[in-house]
Amino acid sequence: MYKTICVLLLLPLLAAGQVASMLSPWNAVERIAAGERIQVQSMDYKTLKGTFDHATADVVYLQHAGQTIEARRDGVRRLWRRKPGHGGRWAIVGGVAGAAALGVFGGTHLENKGGADFAGATAGVSALGAIIGTAVGYGIGHGKLELLYQAPKKAK
Repeated sequence: MYKTICVLLLLPLLAAGQVASMLSPWNAVERIAAGERIQVQSMDYKTLKGTFDHATADVVYLQHAGQTIEARRDGVRRLWRRKPGHGGRWAIVGGVAGAAALGVFGGTHLENKGGADFAGATAGVSALGAIIGTAVGYGIGHGKLELLYQAPKKAK
């Protein structure tokens, strides 16, 4: 009985905290850790990319090419954080898979045709598969953007 009463008394407080955080989406920007990679889209659709420095209630500061750039809140349309990815790991997996796939299928095709330089051609086809697989793997595993802030729609 005591636990039920405590839960019922705490629920409104928890709900009030959730509502407050939903009403102020800029709080998510202020909580970004320094050094994280961010991307800012201005109201005129220009994009700034850099490393997060810090944010206040009205301005976000980011580092780009050794300079500190400020983006005022009223000029920010959207702000994303780039989540760290595993591009290197996926590039290796893609390279191995691509080399194996084109090596096997290309080699089988060349063997059936009866070429003179079978081993050289198979190696070339495998290298091409590795290049394609590496590019695809890196694209799959590269960090994704997480939208943290979107400016409220203006009333017409």
